[in-house]
Amino acid sequence: MLPELLVATEFDFSRLRGTRPVAAGQWDDVLRVDAEREGVVVTLRLSLRDGTTFTAHDDAPGWDDLLEHAESALPAFPGARDWMPQLNGTTGVLTIYERPS
Repeated sequence: MLPELLVATEFDFSRLRGTRPVAAGQWDDVLRVDAEREGVVVTLRLSLRDGTTFTAHDDAPGWDDLLEHAESALPAFPGARDWMPQLNGTTGVLTIYERPS
């Protein structure tokens, strides 16, 4: 299987397998972001307005770029240094962002 790559801009984000997009969304459609540690891998799940979920893993190339764009595109999205330590030694899902009403 081809490795996955995360790509983010100031407007949108996508997950590519090889050169083929397999998931995508726009920052304006992100309603909630949940984080979870699965072994050594951190996973983010972005819940979108249309009911779909975009999943990103911290071992994928482009992770840092995705976080950087999330911090600038989503109002009050916390920096990783604020939420990442909360995942250490925990089980379950941590909601790190909810779009203000």
